[in-house]
Amino acid sequence: MRERIFLILFSVVAACAPVVSQDPEVGPLGLVAPPPTVEAPDLGAYLGDLVTLMARTGPGRSERGKLIFPVAGDVKPAVEIVVVPPLLLVDAEKFLQKFSDQDVWVIGRVTDLGGPLQVLTGDPQRLQLAADREGEKR
Repeated sequence: MRERIFLILFSVVAACAPVVSQDPEVGPLGLVAPPPTVEAPDLGAYLGDLVTLMARTGPGRSERGKLIFPVAGDVKPAVEIVVVPPLLLVDAEKFLQKFSDQDVWVIGRVTDLGGPLQVLTGDPQRLQLAADREGEKR
């Protein structure tokens, strides 16, 4: 009986605990080392790995629930930043306007699906404007 009361009380406290925003690089406790920072031309060596990429995006577009930002410039091989956001939490049009043609940081997994290399993330908070990120670190 005592265990049931404890579990119920613990469940209620856990459900009511505020969600604390966290630095997506290091996790909630700061125990995980940030992924390596990689230049766009070197992404091919990191297939399947989690990386941090700083790049200038081109005009973004929306395709089948994904938000795609090509990396601008003469990058070989071609690279795209792909965000697969939770459907209810992101206004796609505002997101595309905010991050198109901007210097950004993104943390994501490098994938190759036969087209351009992709840095794929499912968390929209892992894509940040470079200016915002620099302001936070000061």
